[in-house]
Amino acid sequence: MKQVKIGIGIALLAAAGGAGILTHGALAAETEYRELVKLPDGVKAGELSVVDDQVIAVLENQLGAQAIVSYGGDGKELWRKELESAHYAVGDQAFVVISGNEVAVHDLSDGKETGTFPLSEGFRMSGSGADVALESGHVIITGNLGARLLVHKLDGTPVVDVTGGDLRQAAISSGHLMYFDGSVLHGRLLSGGKEWQSPHVLEPYAVKDGIIYYIKAPNEEVEVPTLIARSLDDGKVEYEKALPATQDVRLAGTDEDGAIVEFADSGEWAFLDAKGGERLRKPIRSASFRALENRYRPVVTESALSHQQQSDHRLLLLQEQGTSAFGNPYHLGALQVMAPSGGFTKVLEHSVEAAALSPSGGAAVLGGGTLKFYDAKGNQVAQESVPQGSELLASAGGTMYVYGGSGIAAYSGEPDPKAPAVTKISGEDGYETAALLSEAVWDSAETVVLATGEGFADALSGAPLAYQEGGPLLFTEKNELNASTKAEIERLGATNAIILGSEPVISDAQLEELARMGVEPERIGGGNRYETAALVSERIESDGVVVADGATFKDVSLASVFAAQHQYPILLSKGNRMPRETTEAMAGRSDIVLAADRLSIEARTKEEDAERRVAVLAPASNFTDALSGANAAARRNASLYLIGDGGLTKELKEQLERYESFLVVDSGDLIDEGMVRSLEALVD
Repeated sequence: MKQVKIGIGIALLAAAGGAGILTHGALAAETEYRELVKLPDGVKAGELSVVDDQVIAVLENQLGAQAIVSYGGDGKELWRKELESAHYAVGDQAFVVISGNEVAVHDLSDGKETGTFPLSEGFRMSGSGADVALESGHVIITGNLGARLLVHKLDGTPVVDVTGGDLRQAAISSGHLMYFDGSVLHGRLLSGGKEWQSPHVLEPYAVKDGIIYYIKAPNEEVEVPTLIARSLDDGKVEYEKALPATQDVRLAGTDEDGAIVEFADSGEWAFLDAKGGERLRKPIRSASFRALENRYRPVVTESALSHQQQSDHRLLLLQEQGTSAFGNPYHLGALQVMAPSGGFTKVLEHSVEAAALSPSGGAAVLGGGTLKFYDAKGNQVAQESVPQGSELLASAGGTMYVYGGSGIAAYSGEPDPKAPAVTKISGEDGYETAALLSEAVWDSAETVVLATGEGFADALSGAPLAYQEGGPLLFTEKNELNASTKAEIERLGATNAIILGSEPVISDAQLEELARMGVEPERIGGGNRYETAALVSERIESDGVVVADGATFKDVSLASVFAAQHQYPILLSKGNRMPRETTEAMAGRSDIVLAADRLSIEARTKEEDAERRVAVLAPASNFTDALSGANAAARRNASLYLIGDGGLTKELKEQLERYESFLVVDSGDLIDEGMVRSLEALVD
């Protein structure tokens, strides 16, 4: 029998601090979202279990638990056990129902009763403090207003009968029973043996791998709050760790390596190792969360913290709600996913009911009436509406379950990761950056266009030609073929290379080397940049031409996407004067577009621009990045933006908000990590 017990979403820890909820179980299927069950008004599922192909829910209303119901994978009801507000507990393979003084045991797979046994005389379940749990094949029952605790095996055999004053948080782990009586923590072996106890203990405690962790409050024995790790097998203390007396501390749980301690005053979580040493400290509230919180100037707040670990990934969730200084309610959430590769942080300006890790290291977040999926880099990749009032979330066997509201829904599988919002191409220099850009955009190409990387003059007309030939614009040095460029030509499998510029701008020796590589070289070079551009224009048949100032590459770069996609060659002017070479090349061309007239170009490409979802960004001060980026933008049907000294201005950010992803071409790291994060924020 495959069985997965799902408690209340991403609950911080059980009294025993034990089981995680992401366990391989059942109902993994193709990726799809489906609402399995629609519940009657006023009824919700408070607990959920998955047994083989069954979804088992505890249905409750305002009066309490009403029934335990099993549903098939198609949402059809298979069996039902009415509770009528009786006490109950659901375990791994069975559930128990206590009516009056009798305990009935039922098989979880079919709901059938397998046996009954009576409780001890004088034991009462009514009143406060009544509780029942089913753990490790034992029924744990607290009654008599918290003054008596019973433990029975499922066959009714009594194991423990404890009396006290305020018994609570009883749990079984590794064959041991643990419970609080007031502020005294007790532990004992179920099969018999010496009992240990520790007074002045703060709630809660947590158990992991046979070790119980708890914090002792300052008393005559310890002057400061002290974290204790005690072995359940022999009762010996593994370590004691003094905690700051100036901090409000609590045990936040455990992970695979040890205990987690919350420092409320400093707003941090400390992750400890098996010997109590601090291995990691994380802030509970990030700077961005505090900035958002300060907008509300809260006067009343409530917050909850939770932690989850799956393999080497961790999820920290902060849920906060409160009242602002203006008397308005607000909800905030902060999600931190920690992973060896870095993880991500999300600040959410809406209610967050629950969150869970996904198998690939992403996360699902329930809140605001939706279930949102984030990939391992924090990109939102899917969103689904959920049943009204849903507040609980858990994962089992590749299926994410949403419950606690008007129905039970399931999302099978996992959405595909989202392509990175920002891809940055950055090599050691302009040559390598252009080669890396070519590798990112072109799988192969028969023809490459080659220009010198030592000056922009001959490269100005290169983008439309490269676009027509279907290959990248690459750069080389004066006397030898650049190593990065050579390697990229080989990777592309190119058989032709068009060289822009005369010797000695690009030496004949490089053409000979290309020939030895099996690449047929063709040189297009005039006596100056104007003639070279005019010669290039002869290779491009069209009715139009783009004229740009040959003294700068900025206007040319920005106009190159238009010129390439409309197959207009680029001719060059000398400021306001047209050289003879340009005038002659313009003959017969009816549509003359000035590169400096950006408003005119934008008006002509308005419809195309509206459909573009990718933008290429390059520094305005680097011609190799700008010109190779222009050719790549044309190839990707993207827009091109050149970033000047002012960086990402407010006006520019407003223009960039409509794009879904960005390609940054930057050999000099002028578009720094701060700008990249700003671009990521625009997409998210």
